[in-house]
Formats: sequence, C-alpha cells, structure tokens
Amino acid sequence: MATPALMCVGATLEGDVQVGQGVILHPHCHISAQPGAAVVIGARTIVEELVVIKSTHGTVSIGEQCLLQVGCRIQDSSIGKSSDIEIKACLLNSQVGNNCSVGAMCFLDGEIVTGGVSIHAPSNRPVGGRDVDTHTALLDSLLEDTRRRIAKAVDLEAVPVPDSSQL
Repeated sequence: MATPALMCVGATLEGDVQVGQGVILHPHCHISAQPGAAVVIGARTIVEELVVIKSTHGTVSIGEQCLLQVGCRIQDSSIGKSSDIEIKACLLNSQVGNNCSVGAMCFLDGEIVTGGVSIHAPSNRPVGGRDVDTHTALLDSLLEDTRRRIAKAVDLEAVPVPDSSQL
C-alpha cells in the first residue's frame, strides 16, 4: 500500500505543484510555481518549516528521498535524489546532483554540484563525499518519527498524489 503525502496546516502550495507519495510538508513551508512553471517533489522527501521553493520558469525538480531543512530557499533549481539541503541554505538557478549535501548557510547561484559531493559554508567548496546508506537510514527514521509526531500534534490535510508516471 502506498504511503500518502502529508501536508500540515499552514503549509501552502500555489500553482502547478506535484507531490510524490510519502512526502511530508511541515507547517509554514511555501511551494509555488508561477504560470507556465512547475514544481515536482519526489517521493519520501521531507520539506521542513519555513522552506521556500519557487519556480518562476521551467520546472523545479526535487528528487526522491531528499531532506530540505528549516529555512532553506530553492528557486529555479534542481536537486537529485537522496540529497540534503541544510538549514538556511539558498539555491538560485543551480543544479545539485544525487547524494549531495549542501551545508547550512551555503549560497549557490548558478552552480552545478555533481553527485556525491558535500559543500559547506563559508567557502561553498566541496569537502568530500557522503555515505548514502547513512542518509537513507536517517531519512527512514525521520519519516517515521515525523509522521508519528505530526499525527499527535497538528491537524493534517490530504495532499492528492499524482500518478507515479508523472514523477
């Protein structure tokens, strides 16, 4: 049985936004696509509080099993699967590959980050690879814990999950 997406009260979706199965949208995240643009969020991704995702043209694509941490901002960028965007990081017109980590407070504008790379502030330079198995185990734990806590703490709204062939 497929796990439904959860959208907490206070999260907002505007325009053409597609959300995959098992996605969790925390309160006060804001996801928007201007006319003619789209945002696609892959399955089992967590979008935490105060995250802003915006597409002004084309498609902003967030891969499966990503973690978008508190206050990060993503505009007109793409993120591969199993990647972490840490607290208050900002991506503008950038591409982040699979299995990457963009550290807290990093600012990427027009950057291309290849797969398996970790970048940390203040230099915004790669500092090495990351362990995919550790990421997956952490994400599984966060998804389970977050679903349990949300069910007890806040009201939930159902988010329609698009046909999986569209993601």
